[in-house]
Amino acid sequence: MKKSLRVGILTFHYSNNNFGALLQTYAILNAVKELGLDVKIIDFKPKTSNGLKQQLFDLIRFLLGYNFTRFRNKYIDILPIGSDISDLNKELDTFIVGSDQVWRYREQHDNLRRYFFDFVNRQNKKVSYAASFGLDEWEGNEEITNEIGNLVQRFDHISVREASGVKICNDIFNAEAELVLDSTLLLDKSHYENIVKREIKAKKGKNNLLSYMLLDDSKENKLFFKAFAKKNNLKFKKIKGLKISNKYDFWLFNSVAKWLYYIGKSEIVVTDSFHCTVFSIIFNKKFIVLSNPNRGITRIENLLGLINRKDRLFHNLKDIDEKVLQDDFDYEKIDQIMQDERTSSLGFLKKCLLG
Repeated sequence: MKKSLRVGILTFHYSNNNFGALLQTYAILNAVKELGLDVKIIDFKPKTSNGLKQQLFDLIRFLLGYNFTRFRNKYIDILPIGSDISDLNKELDTFIVGSDQVWRYREQHDNLRRYFFDFVNRQNKKVSYAASFGLDEWEGNEEITNEIGNLVQRFDHISVREASGVKICNDIFNAEAELVLDSTLLLDKSHYENIVKREIKAKKGKNNLLSYMLLDDSKENKLFFKAFAKKNNLKFKKIKGLKISNKYDFWLFNSVAKWLYYIGKSEIVVTDSFHCTVFSIIFNKKFIVLSNPNRGITRIENLLGLINRKDRLFHNLKDIDEKVLQDDFDYEKIDQIMQDERTSSLGFLKKCLLG
């Protein structure tokens, strides 16, 4: 296999409401760039068939998420797509899909096929890095499963983010896959600290209990953790941004740098987010993870299992007490685990792209 020269990455870079999606894009881009390759993010945005009202709501959310657009413009190298995405075969010799839930089944099969590289020529290299199926099981019917299976067989190298993904590749698509880290963990803490230093003026740290909830942002959770914080002389703080409308779930989102800054300065983080958990580990923070079956908990269980801290995943608020603050994480040991896994995952990329 020849060394890659011009690389395009297909991932979820376009989100204007998800810090994790944007930071995993930043991470995989820079990890490949540090290998000395010419690499860009393919500007593919899945087509949707939303009604006029939903399109209006999407536009409002996009405008409110201007901080995400600003981050993309500043930190992400984008490769535009012309009228035909297959024309990228003339510009690139290698295509990478991942990280994030790029391989999660969706009913809009045209979009689904794109993330399995239906548009890439046979002679161009095809790699998945930490692709995730999102759930423990593949939900496609026989027809689409066979079609996707044929596309999977065209890949030169396959890696996934969860152990369940390895099983799906093997059992459903008869393909071997390696288990690797989410792309955000390919970079060490200094990369993210540099983003903060470039954009945030240093402030005196506060003893904050930080809350970042994607779905389970209920009144019950808020009241519980506000009371928990007060009892333990902590300040309760949400880091998503400013909520504009409860009815329509409109948020004026914080900047990515501020989101990272708050995590780095916190005493403890409470979240139902995989990537917020990742950055709590990167910044060596105490954390509580609330399970959210609607988003799938396999990826969080895999991550916590890797560092031997599955005890930080809670299914009921009543199980949370002061012990979560008294329990010190052995981050010297955890950092070594992550460094070993980072070396292995970067080795996969080097093998795929430079071998």
